[in-house]
Amino acid sequence: MDGGRGIKVCQEWQTFKPFYDWAIDKWKLGLQIDRIDNDSGYSPINCQFSSPKDNVNNRRTTTWIEAFGETKTIADWLIDDRCKAKRHNIVQRLRKGWDDEKAITTPPLT
Repeated sequence: MDGGRGIKVCQEWQTFKPFYDWAIDKWKLGLQIDRIDNDSGYSPINCQFSSPKDNVNNRRTTTWIEAFGETKTIADWLIDDRCKAKRHNIVQRLRKGWDDEKAITTPPLT
């Protein structure tokens, strides 16, 4: 099996029982399967269970911003009191080449 990017499920997991045996002691309610290396396939050595937030943060498309000596996602900065901008402002500013810290600390024009 593979998806649009050619990501495959390992031969071992082509049947349910081996996957179940791997997952049964690792999975807890609310967790999702997550690939450690997003360019590699689904296999016991490349998969883990993580929270939805951690899973989203592990996407190739996640934008990381460094400010105040910390590196966080846009979503994480949006809930930080030091962030004065809105998501769309931050995204536009970064596309225009703004400095990360300035992009999150400059309030939007009203």
